[in-house]
Amino acid sequence: MSLWQDGIGVVPDRDSDYAFVRIEPAKLARARELLAWALSGVAHASDCWLDLETFLRDLWRASQKNAIDFYCNDFAWNPEFEMARKKEQYPAGNDRMLAFWLASEAIWAANAIMVTLVTLGLVERGQTAGGKIRPCFRLTELGRVVFGAPEIAAVQKEPEARFLTVQPNLDVVAYLESADARQICTLNRFAAAAPRATGPVQTFALRRESLYAALESGMTFDEVHSFLAEHGKTELPANVNRMLSEWAVRRESLVLRTKVALALGPAETQTRSRALNDNVFLLPSMTVKIAAKEFAGWTILDHEDKPERTWTTDELGSLSTNSGHSISQIRLACIADRTATGWQITQKSVARARVSGMTADRILEWLGGHLTAGVPALLEVAVRNWTGRQGVKLSQAPLLRIVQPQAKEALLHSATFRPFLAGHIPPEWFLIREEHLSEVRDLLERLGFTIGESLDPAPLGAVQNTAKDSPAAIRRTSLMPKRPPRP
Repeated sequence: MSLWQDGIGVVPDRDSDYAFVRIEPAKLARARELLAWALSGVAHASDCWLDLETFLRDLWRASQKNAIDFYCNDFAWNPEFEMARKKEQYPAGNDRMLAFWLASEAIWAANAIMVTLVTLGLVERGQTAGGKIRPCFRLTELGRVVFGAPEIAAVQKEPEARFLTVQPNLDVVAYLESADARQICTLNRFAAAAPRATGPVQTFALRRESLYAALESGMTFDEVHSFLAEHGKTELPANVNRMLSEWAVRRESLVLRTKVALALGPAETQTRSRALNDNVFLLPSMTVKIAAKEFAGWTILDHEDKPERTWTTDELGSLSTNSGHSISQIRLACIADRTATGWQITQKSVARARVSGMTADRILEWLGGHLTAGVPALLEVAVRNWTGRQGVKLSQAPLLRIVQPQAKEALLHSATFRPFLAGHIPPEWFLIREEHLSEVRDLLERLGFTIGESLDPAPLGAVQNTAKDSPAAIRRTSLMPKRPPRP
């Protein structure tokens, strides 16, 4: 199933041992097969809740020599298993290997079970009670059918099952045991779900806004009416039928006018334009240039034209404008907060814009359209970070530099070095776990490496000397803690 890959890259034909892009397809397929094999055993067992970490420990022990094994360092959710947190405390042996596996490949399996399979409706999430809260799961009825096939067959529901009751107060009581997921999804399109209570009964509310949203998404009033009549245990109340009809008619009576121009002028002026307010008039069909001549002295608003470029900003989002144009002011209020000196784009203002339905691209589009210069690169990064992009981490870490390609490859794929490595910065830098620094130094000397005491990094932006990385280059490494950043 293609959705089993959570929180990781999915760019095809870009596998790399130095910069992680995706899990190798063959290893990913094998991991899915192992997980499906384990879940098939769960499907044939009693229907009970399973502790996630215990389940994965059993999976590793059952497939120890053929366990899930691939190179990956980026996942959507890290459950931080108990053994994984204590992995450095275990002596060499199976427990230490299991602990490191729970801190790496097992996180993929946890995401597959607790995220992807939950989204697909195959797994139900839960957690233990008491002082130590641990994630647990169990297969849904559909999950038992999928992983237990062909021995476990799906239970077919009655096609004409009536599972809801429409009440005169516009509430819809749905009996979930008599409905399938498709029917509940359809009901949720035009009725707002109330907070779910315990038990197999859920209440929905028919509201004008929810009906409008359904009509905007492509449903028709006849489809809504037919669904309620077909699946209702009782006849549709007359007042509910009348109210839904009135809402649908009102929605259809709305008129949207595009490609129009507005003029602001004195209310007592006699013109052939249509008055929308005391001093706002809808002009007849004409170009803006003609309108400016015929309505000399008036303010002409043409919202179809490109926005005025009157905004200026710095890299940190401190923004000012010299225009009082209504569109400009409204857009500023949507994405920025008013300050004593102008406007300020902040994480809070961007979050408010996101709640209203704006995307990061739309916010940046508005900035690019109104700014007198381009959007500062640092501000663009901040806007994208505030809308959910990946953050950064800053800390001190020992660095190991290996220039010789063969030595680099050997270290990268070494099972002996793996517990000592915290990461890899392609092409020649390795992050060393600080608590294992002395062990790494002893191991490198034992293997015949000459350890330098200076990192000697190349200047930023310097052209790389390819001769230094040639096979004929002298083997050399550098190992020392990274200099802390200046405050």
